[in-house]
Amino acid sequence: MTIKVLYHSMTGNTRKIAEAIAKTVGTEAEEVSLDKATEEIDLLFLGDGVYGSKASKKMRLFVDQMDAKKIRNIAIFGTYGGLVEVIEKRVSDLHDRGFNVVSDALTSKGRAWLVLNRHHPNQEELENAKQYAKRVLKEIYHSQ
Repeated sequence: MTIKVLYHSMTGNTRKIAEAIAKTVGTEAEEVSLDKATEEIDLLFLGDGVYGSKASKKMRLFVDQMDAKKIRNIAIFGTYGGLVEVIEKRVSDLHDRGFNVVSDALTSKGRAWLVLNRHHPNQEELENAKQYAKRVLKEIYHSQ
């Protein structure tokens, strides 16, 4: 089974969550790049932050290039300082495009502005990321 953990992180918060997930599933967390959007992947953990109330431009471009025929399952995660709805909308949009989105999105607070949520993601949120990865794997294996 090909498992990838791809993310974009401007502040390092989403990267921390991505690394916790990757370690749990036995792979490396990698920064998104357009050449990865057309790879065949059995399970893609895809993470982004919320910046100025929207997903990053880099992630939006990446997602626009993704092919539902090449990516069998997607699990979404993200960090936010304010609007978690942006991450939830990503799940809905991917469903609408024909992707099999596994489980609910994992959301975690990230540092916003200068002091809001300063110590996030914290140890509890990193542990939640590991548990999320295990739950997603279990869902995938039970559905086969």
